[in-house]
Amino acid sequence: MSLRERLFKIIGKKEVNSAEKTSGENLLWLWNSIYNGTPPWINVRRGGLNGGYRRLNCFNGARVVSHELANLCFSEQAEFKCREGNSKVFLDTVFNKNDFFVQFPDFLEKVFALGMGAIKVFADNDEVKLDFVDANSFIPLKLENGIVKCGAFISRFTISNKSYIFYEIHDFSANNCQIINRLFCENREVPLHNAEEVIGKVAERIEIKNLKKPLFTCFRPSIANYFGQNGLYGISVFAGAIDTLKSIDIVFDSLQREFVLGRKRIIVPTSAIRGEYDENGERKQYFDVNDEVFQAFSADDREELKIYDNSASLRIDEHVKALEQLLNILCAQVGLSSGSLSYVNQTAKTATEVISQNSKSHRTRSSHQKVIAQGLRTVCENILIMGKAIGALPINSSTMVEIEFDDSVITDTDSKLDNALKLFDAGIITKDEVLERI
Repeated sequence: MSLRERLFKIIGKKEVNSAEKTSGENLLWLWNSIYNGTPPWINVRRGGLNGGYRRLNCFNGARVVSHELANLCFSEQAEFKCREGNSKVFLDTVFNKNDFFVQFPDFLEKVFALGMGAIKVFADNDEVKLDFVDANSFIPLKLENGIVKCGAFISRFTISNKSYIFYEIHDFSANNCQIINRLFCENREVPLHNAEEVIGKVAERIEIKNLKKPLFTCFRPSIANYFGQNGLYGISVFAGAIDTLKSIDIVFDSLQREFVLGRKRIIVPTSAIRGEYDENGERKQYFDVNDEVFQAFSADDREELKIYDNSASLRIDEHVKALEQLLNILCAQVGLSSGSLSYVNQTAKTATEVISQNSKSHRTRSSHQKVIAQGLRTVCENILIMGKAIGALPINSSTMVEIEFDDSVITDTDSKLDNALKLFDAGIITKDEVLERI
């Protein structure tokens, strides 16, 4: 029985086209391996008949792209606005206690890499908490109007050399939410009342009525899934650039090996080679570079006694140009402007500069931010709903939240200095204000 079949059996439903959804899990495994630096092409053959395999030196462009897009799309200067002051105070308190502005950028990076992730809102000891779950620990089960309404959160752990899997399934329908908890140990279900030492006291089923949406929010990149998953699964931002990522790793590996294989090599005559016996009685030959004593060698040809430098020239420029070209191709495939990932003769740009140029990066950023804002708005509404449920907010409190992203967040020191000096030259700010800005 597959994992998805087990989950649908638990909630008492039958899935349609389960084989098609399983292919989404296989793609997730592929994207995860590439993001973690262990792509399918990680092992390459050595030379010779019995050379075996060696590990390819990887550039890990997938992580670079995911991190770049996460930084471009979100920063801690995003502003959350509530209609009521007490709702704003409560929301900020929950964010601070859950380290939201530290956790969410890392979570968003994995969403871009794996194509999906979820944030769960729950109450624990009269406190509202957030759980940031990546695609490895979340399986979407049901989709309605483009929103994941049913999903399973999976926790894997080992105690006393026994492997456990804990399922927390959220099934939402008709304004009611059912949370079903199940524990399995080595493919056998363990009754929860017999497992308090393992996971504590947990109810098998919890029902929450009069909800307009599930208590979790699924995040996905703003990219159409062209793998035929009917929108249930998201798609990685580098799903269409896997061949390019492989090419980048090959060139990067070749660049590193250029220094290994191109090291200085000195050719010496065989008569200058000394020999000694090791502890195993085997004769080892070596050339003593520190031996300054004159030695007499017999040879008719004086050329045989010369020492030659046979070092090869390093092809650094060729490798750098190839990497630059491949990085520009990668930028085009993931929706970034040409040169966004360049490391030669490039300077960092502020988000304001990116927007003013109406660049491809800006259009990609705007597209992703619309989806991110919609997801964050739902998370905030769930926080306020949970706050009213535990009595921290009045029942009639508004749950409406608006989000504004600051366009001047991603900035570098040179841009700050240039802008401050221009304002100083124009007589708008003083020297002290210049120092404060930089």
